[in-house]
Amino acid sequence: MALGVYGKHPAKGDFLGHGVPASVQARLEAWLDAALADAREALGADWQAVWPAAPHLHFWLGEGIWGEAVAGVMAPAQDRVGRRFPLVFLATGMDAPPPPIIDAGQDWQHALSAHAARVLAQADLDQPADLLAGLPRPTMAKGATAAAELRATRQGPEAGTLWQDLAQADHRRAAAARSYWWTEGETAAAYPDPADTAPPRAPANTAPTEAPAPVDEEDIWALAGVATDDEDSPFAGPALGLFAPPAPSPIPSPAPARDAPEAAEMTTPAAPAAPILRPAQVWAGEGLPSGAVLAWFFKGQLVKDLSDVG
Repeated sequence: MALGVYGKHPAKGDFLGHGVPASVQARLEAWLDAALADAREALGADWQAVWPAAPHLHFWLGEGIWGEAVAGVMAPAQDRVGRRFPLVFLATGMDAPPPPIIDAGQDWQHALSAHAARVLAQADLDQPADLLAGLPRPTMAKGATAAAELRATRQGPEAGTLWQDLAQADHRRAAAARSYWWTEGETAAAYPDPADTAPPRAPANTAPTEAPAPVDEEDIWALAGVATDDEDSPFAGPALGLFAPPAPSPIPSPAPARDAPEAAEMTTPAAPAAPILRPAQVWAGEGLPSGAVLAWFFKGQLVKDLSDVG
């Protein structure tokens, strides 16, 4: 069994590869070029937002597809200048990990996905072979053989356990021309919707209203038609008794106008977007998945079925 890597890494400006058999890499390149182009076309304007949030895509291919069994994970990535392409880790050979219909646990796949996330976060990379450092090696499940015949012997009167081994071997052999692809459920970031972004409101006029000037005593008597500065006036003089004009009560100045509430106080803030719960997804079929299937995987539960992506 051989472990290899192929694709793009943020620390490098071109494709990189190490450990992948030449025949497998040539077929992988040809399929990715065609399938990714179809996926971009299927996603349309969503492609820019979907790719960075796409899940790790696990896969298992029977030996009838590329000449030998292949298992691995495909992670969304980009190179140093931002060109998007996956980084693919894989194991090849007849002793590659068994298909998920035989070993549903797929512990090696989980470890492989964690390894891919770790190396993609590295800012520096010397050699492509460094991407394989610390990569766990898978173990082959018992009875997961693609041999045309099976002979087995066990102590005891019952042959039931031998039939179980034969069932695994038959399942493995039947999968030779099939491939299995799946993602694990996880919480993903919500894709932004430009229609949900409203333009900011203009701020309200918060300038205080100017209070009118207070009215003085002479203004009051002038309004009543009385000239208080006339010497012949019966109201003139220091002692006017009952005819003296009453001392005007002080007129309170109007209270300054309250500031108008700002726009932020007049609107109800929008609730934060809830995280998207990405479901687990599975595809199985003869040969390799189409670009529409890849788009379905990339976009997760935001696409209800394959008809939504063409």
